[in-house]
Amino acid sequence: MKALRTILFLATALIVSASALAGVSQFSVTNADTTTSALVGRWAKLEGRELKWEAPYNYPINDAAALNKAIELFYVQEGRFPKDLEEVVEKKFIREIPPAPVGTKIVYDAKAGVVTVEKE
Repeated sequence: MKALRTILFLATALIVSASALAGVSQFSVTNADTTTSALVGRWAKLEGRELKWEAPYNYPINDAAALNKAIELFYVQEGRFPKDLEEVVEKKFIREIPPAPVGTKIVYDAKAGVVTVEKE
């Protein structure tokens, strides 16, 4: 997990630094940025560049954070937490429940409205 955080930090730092040099005022991570290569690739395309991904693994971007954001939006619109993650998909707050990283599982606490990723 530490390696993943380091890679995501470095990818974000690269994007922020390059965007600042190019005069871009803001670049945000979106729901379409489900992996590190998707994020960096979208930035590269905006800058008129082509991404050649040579990393041995394409790291997912914090799935728990994306799920928790979708649950927050669900709560604001519906006035309650979803009964399960499938309901978040059914109501189109997310396209699909992302797979848990290898060796982990996604756990949803319906009473608290919080998703965590835990070791299996």
